[in-house]
Amino acid sequence: MKLRLNLQQKILLIVIGITAVIYSISIGYISINARESAMNDAIAVTSATAQKYASDIRALLEEDLVAMQVLSQSVLSYKLMSEEQWKVVFAKMYEEVIKNNPQFLAVWDSWELSHINPDYDKDYGRYVAEFWREDQDIKSNFSLKSMTGDNTDYARIKRDAIDCIEVPYFYSYTGNKQDELLMTSLISPIIDEGEYIGVVGVDITLERYHPIITQIRPFKGSYSFLVANDFQYAAHPNMEKHGENLLND
Repeated sequence: MKLRLNLQQKILLIVIGITAVIYSISIGYISINARESAMNDAIAVTSATAQKYASDIRALLEEDLVAMQVLSQSVLSYKLMSEEQWKVVFAKMYEEVIKNNPQFLAVWDSWELSHINPDYDKDYGRYVAEFWREDQDIKSNFSLKSMTGDNTDYARIKRDAIDCIEVPYFYSYTGNKQDELLMTSLISPIIDEGEYIGVVGVDITLERYHPIITQIRPFKGSYSFLVANDFQYAAHPNMEKHGENLLND
């Protein structure tokens, strides 16, 4: 499936930085007579390494986003079933998706009530199905949301109606702060004959990328970090920096 041409601009990964402490590279490698050449070589190696791992991480994110696109197209089959039927069928589908994709923390959808209920005449209000992991169990919840108006994030998602990857945020499914994880949501709109009628999304933890980041060390004394498009650290060797802003260092 071909992704949108501007997906690279929306990918969580905007910068994968490798900070090399140049003065820690061995004196034997950077001699007095070849200092400039050696530094250029170090920069080239650093750049090539960054690009390789950036491509690897982007591929993982795009793979998950493609899964969302497939789901958002699959649920258009709701038109072949009654409301009671498709709610049961899709709930079972989401449950299987989260069971078979351990990288997903949650799978959820959101349907505009104005579309699925012909008697509903407001431009806000939605039916939401959610499945998430809690320890070894899969939990679920079905509810009505935005009944007094769309919140800021959902209003933006509905207005833009495009595939997107949200900026990192901390969240706990248990409601306990000590259980919070740094995560992002991958979202794909449900479009029926050109009309936005809802959205399908998954949540993934950014801890997934921590092992990748920690192994990127092109030189002794160097380290890498993953930065989101709002300059939050999405992955860093020092996990206490996760969620902090790069510009505050």
